Amino acid sequence: HVHITNVHKIDTINMLVTLTTKLHMKWKDPRLMYLNPRIGKENIVSEEKTQKIWLPTDQMILTNAIIGEVERDPRIKVRVYPEIPEHLDTSSPYENRRYNGSYNFLGVQYRLKVKYNCTFNVYRFPFDIHKCELGFKINNRAIEIAEDKRISFDGPHIIDQFKIESVESSVRNTDEFTKHQIDLVFKRVYTRQILKTFVPSF
Repeated sequence: HVHITNVHKIDTINMLVTLTTKLHMKWKDPRLMYLNPRIGKENIVSEEKTQKIWLPTDQMILTNAIIGEVERDPRIKVRVYPEIPEHLDTSSPYENRRYNGSYNFLGVQYRLKVKYNCTFNVYRFPFDIHKCELGFKINNRAIEIAEDKRISFDGPHIIDQFKIESVESSVRNTDEFTKHQIDLVFKRVYTRQILKTFVPSF
């Protein structure tokens, strides 16, 4: 699930869009076994153990992002979602509950601020409408992205001269990569241009 918390800036001169997103990703890793996670609790994985396991964010490529203009929040939260335990060993003196990674999810919450390239067609100014294609992909044949729920956006819909019309998302899986694409559509608030530019000019 991708959640856009804010669209900070729409720069038509440099053709850039800056926004902050929160990524919530869950997956199953059969190489892992979880010992005695607490039901109904967060089950946060320690930073030390997080460094030793595979995370999808390690292979994530931000499409159309400007190199060097990505701010990653170092506070990555990894947690276990225990649902299906292994059968208890009645002969064992310890009452340990084991959860196999093949059947139980591991999740990560990840926040980042990114500057994206976006080509603006301003020939219809001040009535121009723009669509920016953003997102991320993973070049790994063994992985397929699936949306748990649709993309969400709760930031302000008016950014300087523009109004956010819609935020949609789609997933594409091929033999070479898996991709999550975000389509950000916004249009210029033409009344502001008329009042601030055209009327004073006339």
